[in-house]
Amino acid sequence: MSALPRPSLARRALGAKLRKLRIDRGETCAQVAEAIGYKYKAIERIEKGQQGTKFLQLDGLCAHFAVTDEVRAQLHSLRIRGNERGWWEGYLISGGQEVSVPSLQVFLEAEQDTVHLRSLEIELIPGLLQTPAYVRALQEAELPAPEEVRKLVRDLRRLRRETYFARSEAPKTEFILGSKAIELLDDLDPPERDEQIASLKSAQARPNVDIYVISRKHAAMAGGFCLFTLPDGLPPIVSIDALDGCRYVEGAEAVYRYEWAFENVKDRAVPLLEYL
Repeated sequence: MSALPRPSLARRALGAKLRKLRIDRGETCAQVAEAIGYKYKAIERIEKGQQGTKFLQLDGLCAHFAVTDEVRAQLHSLRIRGNERGWWEGYLISGGQEVSVPSLQVFLEAEQDTVHLRSLEIELIPGLLQTPAYVRALQEAELPAPEEVRKLVRDLRRLRRETYFARSEAPKTEFILGSKAIELLDDLDPPERDEQIASLKSAQARPNVDIYVISRKHAAMAGGFCLFTLPDGLPPIVSIDALDGCRYVEGAEAVYRYEWAFENVKDRAVPLLEYL
């Protein structure tokens, strides 16, 4: 786990702290914005972690909330970190065609900071478990894209996998795969299929990783999702894939429904090696 939160997570942490300070004073975003001379939409975006924060903006908020010097220093530390470039930004190409769309930045950074990852996929092998040959096969089935973009996607997928499994403090990691994800491996050439299965078995052999395969009807038949339990008091988030990026689910009640669904599905699944 990194000593400092990554940029997008730092913005989220800063926004959550500022939102709490505002709520504790019983004020609205509009009231705070008026008091420091900014538009209320800017305050909303800062609280949601959707934009970086300037020094004078944050200093004005600190003065308005009358925080201590210690809290002010903590908030400015998050501001500085939140304004840095994310590691994923190197996976953009000229002309505006994106390998990782902006909505994926939270996913990519949460994946590297999570202390407990729970991933459920119905028809796909999860990205962290995919071999290069499997990624290439997926690209052949997806919407057409230039080869330079496809290569950057493959490089990003490889970097995600290598970085995640090289962490000094390995997070608890649980994958649940639909039986269809295993069946579809038969579309690969036999050596590639065997390589992907060997990769799954290798991941399963790690002490912090559990992989299950669904074999019955279950509570998440509507589709897959990924749950991130984050460090430093950040609230957990759920990521749901879409063709144009990611949709995020937050809030204790909503996240609980996904946590409940994951455990329900796990109870109806069998360990990977037993299924194979």
